[in-house]
Amino acid sequence: MWSKNYSACIQCQTTERLHEAHGLCRRCYKKSPIGKLQKKRYRKSIGFKNYMVTYWKTPLGRAQLTIQKEKKRAKQKDTDITAKWLVELFEKTMICTICGREIDNNTLYPNGKHMDHIMPVNIGGKFEKKNIRFIHGGCNHRRPKKNFPKNL
Repeated sequence: MWSKNYSACIQCQTTERLHEAHGLCRRCYKKSPIGKLQKKRYRKSIGFKNYMVTYWKTPLGRAQLTIQKEKKRAKQKDTDITAKWLVELFEKTMICTICGREIDNNTLYPNGKHMDHIMPVNIGGKFEKKNIRFIHGGCNHRRPKKNFPKNL
């Protein structure tokens, strides 16, 4: 895949080992549409998932995982939500705000009540009272995960 000889890249003209089929250095190949597609396919592969499982067990992987958890906790520190308030909201919510049907408290996880952020946290929603609701599990799973409208 990568040549053993050093040559000039077609795009950036740096002298490095080039991709045999495309004549690009590693940086230019990663930025190219073919390189991006290959990366996307690799990320979905079983080999990548197996690699990540072993990576999270290494000291560097554990450190990175800890950093991710700390970032998530930092977002939740500046909040007005308490556990008591969440329990009250859980007990008070009887109707799903998405489909309008009644929510059964006794149903187990997949179809029971789910805590939901009205504006998802991954696109800038806050972890605060006005952004939290309980809805059906099925309604929560049908909501869009990406490309969420930002004008809500």
